[in-house]
Amino acid sequence: SFESCIISIDQAKLLFATQKHKMDILKNIEQTGEKNVSLYKTGPFIDLCRGPHVSNTKVFKVLQIGEGNRSIAAVHDAEEQQTLTRIYGIAFPSKELSRDHAERIKLLEEADHRLIGAKQKLWMFHDYSPGSPFFLEHGTRIINRLKDFLRKAYYEQGYKEVVTPQLYDKALWETSGHWEHYREDMFLVEGEEYALKPMNCPGHCLIYASELHSFRELPVRLADFSPLHRNEARGTLGGLTRVRKFVQDDAHIFCREDQIYDEMDTLLSFIQDLYTKKFNFQHVMFKLSTRPKKFSGSIDQWDHAEDPSQC
Repeated sequence: SFESCIISIDQAKLLFATQKHKMDILKNIEQTGEKNVSLYKTGPFIDLCRGPHVSNTKVFKVLQIGEGNRSIAAVHDAEEQQTLTRIYGIAFPSKELSRDHAERIKLLEEADHRLIGAKQKLWMFHDYSPGSPFFLEHGTRIINRLKDFLRKAYYEQGYKEVVTPQLYDKALWETSGHWEHYREDMFLVEGEEYALKPMNCPGHCLIYASELHSFRELPVRLADFSPLHRNEARGTLGGLTRVRKFVQDDAHIFCREDQIYDEMDTLLSFIQDLYTKKFNFQHVMFKLSTRPKKFSGSIDQWDHAEDPSQC
């Protein structure tokens, strides 16, 4: 059976004082402002675990253990980083469910984009540029077809395509809030005075602010296919789903408050049409990003922005 318990981080540090990697995990948790951590205990064994957890291993009839990918241990000192091997395990309450799972995994492996990309010579990766795909001839042809298709769709929706710089002075990132909240995930250059852009938002704001606009001109819709760079942890990189260099099908809309609902409705309908009717996706889900714990701007600005009655 398993027993859950909550202890303070200071107590956990004493408990795991001889386990270096767990101490690093505790330091990372402490930096988020948390005071306590969750543990689970079975017999004499106790370990860090968020949970939830099964109450007893009796419910398991089949247990499968497999070796996963090798990844870099998350430690603070880059010189002390070590390569670890993740061990994955999955348990089932019956042999039938185990067989069903194995069949689904086989189908997923056959549809793995990494295998398809290599087989069809669409792209490649190299250790000299981790997380940055090299698109080969056939892959580049697909990208160009997609861009041509989207350019036409954007034009029909009233978007103006722009091309923005890759490198910006840190003063811009300080103004936008990225320097405070996103700096660790940015590539810094020239003594940290400049950074490669991880997103297009500040550049589009500079374009909009470069001239005066009448309220009759709004909305102004900007689209951008410029490459972005994000300093993702090397151990999290995988295929095209988690990379360091990518092109985001990105757009920003500058509009009046009384236009927000109509613009959102038009935009979401546009996206829904692209994915379901043009690309034949059967299930499309929209997620709204809400106020994070670490946010820029004042609480009054956020309250006003999130109040539906203001639109």
